[in-house]
Formats: sequence, C-alpha cells, structure tokens
Amino acid sequence: MSKIVLKKTSTIICLFTLFFNHNIHAAGGAVRGPIDASENKEVASVDFGVIDLNPNKNIVSTNAGYDSITSIKVDTTKGSIHGYTSYSLNTDTTYTNISEAGSSTMLGTVSLQSYLVAPNPNVANTVDVTVEMELDGSFIINNGSPTLLLGADIAATTASSLLPINGTIYQSGLIFLSSIDNPINNPIKSSFMSSETSLITGNSSSYNGGSFSIQSETLANIDAILRLTFPLSIGDSLSLNGLITASAAPSPDPSNTNPFGPIDILASDGAVDFSNTAKMFIYLPEGYSLGGNDPLLDNIVRTTVVPIAPSIWFLASAFLALFGFRFRQAE
Repeated sequence: MSKIVLKKTSTIICLFTLFFNHNIHAAGGAVRGPIDASENKEVASVDFGVIDLNPNKNIVSTNAGYDSITSIKVDTTKGSIHGYTSYSLNTDTTYTNISEAGSSTMLGTVSLQSYLVAPNPNVANTVDVTVEMELDGSFIINNGSPTLLLGADIAATTASSLLPINGTIYQSGLIFLSSIDNPINNPIKSSFMSSETSLITGNSSSYNGGSFSIQSETLANIDAILRLTFPLSIGDSLSLNGLITASAAPSPDPSNTNPFGPIDILASDGAVDFSNTAKMFIYLPEGYSLGGNDPLLDNIVRTTVVPIAPSIWFLASAFLALFGFRFRQAE
C-alpha cells in the first residue's frame, strides 16, 4: 500500500514555504474527481475562508460506464474537512486495464504557517507540540465489494530561526481500507506509519512521536484520532499540513489476476462518508502560543495539561530506529 502523500512533493512545498513565505497564515486546498463524463478533476485553493465543492452531491455519469459523486468542504477558519465520495458500476464490465475502470477520489488539506512564542524568557527553550486529526466517517456498501479508502495524514516541518535549512519533517498517517480481499468477518483493515526526514540530507527514518487511537472500526462507524508529537524551539518556524483523502473504486474479479491485459471489473456500489468531519487540533504547553493572528489559531490551539519532556521523544525515536521499524499494521 502506498503512503498517503508523496513525501518528495511535500518536502518541496514545505521548503518553499519556509524560505520564501514570511506571512503567518492558514490555507486550504481540495481536489475531487471525476467532475464530468471525461473524468476531469476539480482543484481549488484558498488563503482564508471555505472551499465547498459540489455541496448538493450531484451525480456524474462517466464515459467509462460508472456513476460518481464527489463532494468536499474545507474550512480554514475551523481546521475541518468534510467529504463524501461514491462509485457505482451497475454491471460486470471488461476494461483494457484497471485505470480505465476509474474511481471517485478526493483530497482536502488544511495548512498553517507559524512559529513558537514563549510566555517569558525564563521557560524551556524547546517543548513538545502535539497535533491531532480527529476522524469520523463510515463505509457504505450497497452492492458487491467496492474498494473503499479513508486516510488521514499529518506533516509538520520545523526549521531553525537561525539556519532554516536545519530542519525536520515529521509525519504520521493512518489508512482504513475495505476491499474484496478482506475477510467477511473483518471488512476493514487499518495501517499506520510515522517518520521523520532531515531537510539537509533528505534521509528518512521511523519516528516514535506518531501515534493513533481507534475507538471504532466498523463499516457504519470509523472513529479514530491520529497524533503527531514533535519538538519545537522558541522562534523556530512551523509549517503544518493536515490532509484527508478518500476514494471509492471498483472491485476487480479475483479470478482475473493479469495486471497488463484486459481486466474484469465486478459490479459494485459503495461510498465513503465523512460528512461528520475530520478536524485538526494543536496542543501546546501552558503559556506557549503560536505567532500570528489567523482565526484558525483561536479555533484549534489548546493547552496541554502535562507537557512531555522533549528528551523522551528523542530517546524513544533513537531506540526505535535501531530496529528499522517503518510501517506496521494497526491493531
């Protein structure tokens, strides 16, 4: 299974933001498709406010023979992402390859550019910051065994105020997947990853500062929290990105395993619904704050009760790296 986001692309975006953008602000982005019979995509971005694409959930009938709905809302003032996507193929169909069968996909992001502010000079210079992404959704299966995916990703890039190139990208991701390959008694599989990448060397390693908790993992109720904890020093810049991705796709016939020739796609109808919301929060030690006056800060920044010493994460991360742990099955 591929990662939720392309790290190389994320690195380039974060570097550009850190080095060339001095505005303290939040932003949002959204991608959805198909939006027409030719399966084109719609892309939108905003520096402030709300993106609301296809709020009425209008159906698109494609030339490939399937019907699709993609609807997504990103609110940069509240740090929330809502969405719905569905795929419906009424009859078994043979396609030249799996990509021709299409899929309904969407992606939403909320980003923040800021820096750490201390309450007074007589406090710790480096503290832990925790970012949470709350995920509340469901998988709907109306017919057959559609391939349904819902994923969350948090990426935080920190850089020194004295030497911006001296920084790190911290990242954690959680994926929920339902497909024809899953057993009937366990229709959803979840996977988790956490990593850190040096801005100087580009080298990546496993990171113990990412975590997750799953309250419910059923088709009717996917309820989880993805977390990322990382050290941040006073005055250092923070580029934060919270991402939600969802897709509804066809179900290949298990008896046809040829990836290069014609492929049989089984009739299926399903949807991914996270209209309830996916929302991001930032937890700071008492007295600390993030610079800037963007409305997003007022809505998502909270105070931690008992801050964790940064040294704990450094030791745990180093210990974890000894075992080369990279990606594990969520339990």
